[in-house]
Amino acid sequence: MLRLPTERLSIALCPALVGVEHVRTSWRHEESQQARIDVAPQEAGKPAWQGAVDELAGWLGGQALRSATATLVLSNRFVRFALVPWSETIGSPEEETELAQACFESRYGDMAGWTVRLDTGHYGQPRIACAVEAALIGAARQALALHNLECRAVRPAFIAGWNRFRRELDRSMDSGDGIFAMAESDTVVMATRRAGTWHSLRSVAAHVDARALSQLIEREALLQGFAESPPAWVSMPGLANRDIEASADWNKLLHVVGSADADGAALALARWGGRR
Repeated sequence: MLRLPTERLSIALCPALVGVEHVRTSWRHEESQQARIDVAPQEAGKPAWQGAVDELAGWLGGQALRSATATLVLSNRFVRFALVPWSETIGSPEEETELAQACFESRYGDMAGWTVRLDTGHYGQPRIACAVEAALIGAARQALALHNLECRAVRPAFIAGWNRFRRELDRSMDSGDGIFAMAESDTVVMATRRAGTWHSLRSVAAHVDARALSQLIEREALLQGFAESPPAWVSMPGLANRDIEASADWNKLLHVVGSADADGAALALARWGGRR
């Protein structure tokens, strides 16, 4: 039976850049192309994500796509995170969402206009929850739908990174204790684990280099009650590993995951989102 060509896009939306990985598969081979789209500085009063969505819509208008699907990866700058404790009294998905909503409201205040989602998690363990402005999801989906693109998934960059490296990290965290951190778009997300379960999750707005990130992670370990600095794994999409490790102050307990991308974080995130 003849296999018709298929196309899939993995799109990363960041404040200053949009990255696209476009893969076309036929019965003979697979062809991959990348696009790096600059985003103009955002006008005052507009959402931080508006420019990225507008640039994506403009780029899609110049493409000839057939039977394509799309995955969206959102910069951590556009996402709020919370760790939702386990509760044996929760009996339905609706109650799970209400608990997650309460966790966000205790940290951020009113969450009207935000869409909250939880990961699948494991019985008896805390779960990661993410919140994204409903208007962002709606605008991005609309831009895709106008060009007959089916949106298969929407993932925060932190989740895409954890999914990309989780096997490596699970093997490396012998004791089950450690920190996974991602720095991109002037946002650092730090998650600690104890005995193989999530212990804390925090997002910090900060422009950091390797030295500052090392200090930030060491401070996080103290805040979370570690008697000594646990091993940490760090992803800084778009920054060459050698640039990170060259820092004289780089803590030897920190390990770099991921590889460099000369075109910046947006394309690195797009490639992560497109992996099957």
